[in-house]
Amino acid sequence: MALIKKYVGDFLKRFLTKRNLEFNRVRWYGDETSTIMDVSENRIGMSDRNLNCLISFFQKIDPLYEGMEIDDALKIGGGWRRIIEVNMANLLRAIRTKDWEKYRHMLENMFRNEVIYGLWNYEYFSGSKNADRRYLSSLDGFQFITRKSLNDLFCPKFGNPWGILNDHGHILMISGDAGYKAFNIKKLIEGVKEPVIVDLGSGFGADMMQLAHDCDGPLRIIMCDIPVTLATAFAQISAHWPENVNLITEKNQLSKILKKKCERLEFVLCPTLFVQELSEQKIDVLHNHGSLCEMDKETIDYYLNTLLSKKTAYFIEINSSMPEDWGDFLEIGSHDFPIPVSHKLISSTPVFMAGRGQRYLQNLYRCD
Repeated sequence: MALIKKYVGDFLKRFLTKRNLEFNRVRWYGDETSTIMDVSENRIGMSDRNLNCLISFFQKIDPLYEGMEIDDALKIGGGWRRIIEVNMANLLRAIRTKDWEKYRHMLENMFRNEVIYGLWNYEYFSGSKNADRRYLSSLDGFQFITRKSLNDLFCPKFGNPWGILNDHGHILMISGDAGYKAFNIKKLIEGVKEPVIVDLGSGFGADMMQLAHDCDGPLRIIMCDIPVTLATAFAQISAHWPENVNLITEKNQLSKILKKKCERLEFVLCPTLFVQELSEQKIDVLHNHGSLCEMDKETIDYYLNTLLSKKTAYFIEINSSMPEDWGDFLEIGSHDFPIPVSHKLISSTPVFMAGRGQRYLQNLYRCD
């Protein structure tokens, strides 16, 4: 039987290669039932303490920075403003109208509603129990690259998650991606005392939660994003590391934290409004996945001029090298990013699921 399978497989490979086609390789783990996703409700509520932190946050920081003094380059516009106002309309309305119970409910079920719209490339919930092939491919890739098992993936308990089960819970649709990104970042900070990671455009925190899950010892993770998304990240992270997260609402608050010695795991959630405060910060790894290419050129220039100094050892970014037209917004290709002469490109590879390098490349820069 094994010889027959090998013969058939080799024949199909030759057949497809001659026609410039290829397999979409997916390994099916164990028996067929392991590819059936668990979609049962699994709610863990938000504490009043964490909800009150978010209420205080939005009392000081407008979800779209409206009415606030802010550099023009940091104003929320382009594709992401449209996503928030159109695709996250209910979430924005709950914040604007101070309907905090509705907001709490949406966060507690974030993996099944619009809260995570735009924060991953899959439907947030289709009701199907069949695992998406891209999802399986990412899990396959995680294991292939890291030589780890699916049980090494961090599984959040908050947000009513769903997906294939490992020994710890539901494996999110982007857990495989987060796993290999955390693996790469961890390799860059091995041997560094009290490393500092800045995740620009951090989303709801999947990459950095996996990194925190993987690392021992002091680690300061600074997550920068727009207010709506940063608040979602706080809800998720504070449900798992309630004593290790700071949600920044004032510039002076951030300055005080950065001056202190990092003695444990720290999540510092910083609105992009205060990113200038990081210009003198030692950064071991600056990380961005997907959001830089979705910004206006003025905004990209601002972030990289601020964060990519000689105090930044590595910059690792995964962005489009083939800009896409959103209709009313054209992406900026990663080849046009203003990389300073202080940082040299040391590797450029297609993300592992894009076998022919279409659109997204992972570029790693190192400071000389």
